Amino acid sequence: MRATFPGPARDVVTTGRMSPRESGRVARPTWTRRAGSLALAAAAVLGVARCTCADPQAEADRRRREQQSARAERTRAGLARESRTLTPEVIRGVELGMTVESLTKLRPRARSTRADRRPAKRGTDDHDWLQEDLSSAARALYAFDEEEGRLVQVQVLSLVPSREAIAPHLTAMNEQYGSPTGAWDCPRTAELPPTRRFTWRRAFAAVQDVILIYQGRVSITFYLAPAQEIERSLRRARCVPISGDRVGQMPVADELPEGALPARRSPPSRSGDAGS
Repeated sequence: MRATFPGPARDVVTTGRMSPRESGRVARPTWTRRAGSLALAAAAVLGVARCTCADPQAEADRRRREQQSARAERTRAGLARESRTLTPEVIRGVELGMTVESLTKLRPRARSTRADRRPAKRGTDDHDWLQEDLSSAARALYAFDEEEGRLVQVQVLSLVPSREAIAPHLTAMNEQYGSPTGAWDCPRTAELPPTRRFTWRRAFAAVQDVILIYQGRVSITFYLAPAQEIERSLRRARCVPISGDRVGQMPVADELPEGALPARRSPPSRSGDAGS
């Protein structure tokens, strides 16, 4: 009796005789092959998605660092540009942001104060200081940030002959810098004597003129720093703004902390002297 075999399945495509290589192999249905391709494609898409999921945060961090770097560079450039116009003639050429090497090349008489830390007073021990005795017998102090080694503060301290010299000094300051943006009285504290202060603020830098009267002697400190540092200085000294009718009522100190006055007397305030 002759054996009979069923014909090919209806969902399998046949193209005639099978080759020896294909012998014994069962043909896959078309939908199975398509499903496999879709699975591979989906896996590839998911893999790309997983790779890109971490990228947005990394990209955001990179943009944030670039923006911070750009802001810091704008601030450095602004401080250098403005401080060049605010520095008094007696130390002309000094600008905020200078390195120690640049300043000592410009001001070769500036010397480190590490052996005598008294100039680094009032909570400024996080600075490295250079000191220069000026030809006018005034004294300049240069404060450098310890981490970056950049100039962040300039002070010029001098004595004027008497209280009568204050008005001409302020007139000279107004002619050079314009009207003050602030006038302040700062009371006596545990660390600071009472002072009168005037400020001239720019976009990045600011000038503070600190007037101290003690036993008939008058000390004037010209103080150049970033505007935010001048604001912090006023807060530390607990300064309060004064009205116009109190400008002539100058505070007077009855005692001083050590090092509050320059050691030598300068000639009368004039153009090119400290703070003029």
